Amino acid sequence: MSYHYTEREDPKPVRTGPGRPPNEALDRQVIIAARRLIREGKPLTIQEIVEASGASRSAIYRRWPSLNELLADALDHGRTNRVYSFDGPIKPILEELLFDRMHETVGRGYTDKHYRRHLELMMANPQLQKVYWEKHASRRLKCMQRALQAAKDNGEIRRNVDIEAALDAIYGVRTFQTAVRGVPFDSPEAVQRARAAFDLLRKGMEP
Repeated sequence: MSYHYTEREDPKPVRTGPGRPPNEALDRQVIIAARRLIREGKPLTIQEIVEASGASRSAIYRRWPSLNELLADALDHGRTNRVYSFDGPIKPILEELLFDRMHETVGRGYTDKHYRRHLELMMANPQLQKVYWEKHASRRLKCMQRALQAAKDNGEIRRNVDIEAALDAIYGVRTFQTAVRGVPFDSPEAVQRARAAFDLLRKGMEP
């Protein structure tokens, strides 16, 4: 059975009034300003973003219906998706998605400091967490879901494997390293532990 899966960035949701064409330069200006405020630990309010970006409050609300929608897009800005063909062994694809090309996936220049700030904002704001999950994280997870389904169908893992539970376990290990153990998410120690956990989980899913 052959699988071909392509995941690309969806256009950012932009709301414009009647007769107002999208202004990509302004969208980027607002996103960059919001990211700078996030990075610097500044207050995250529409007024602060207005002052930092030079955009008007009305222009921002035409593009993003809420502050959380804007922050979710800012947090996800710069992340990339790759194209995969699931017509061979799935294990190398999973390893590439999780480890080998991690920095391409999370975005150029994405550091442990960014990751911790991301976690901090999510844990402090459940509504932002929900918006980010619905707009970005759940969509990006589809590639892993399809990879595991392909592994089921070609016999690499058991057909009764709970894919959602497997993904929770795989990604939970990475989060645990930083949120609980306190090591940088991209440190050799964190990556080694995550690889070991992935290998253990994969062996447990094999027929």
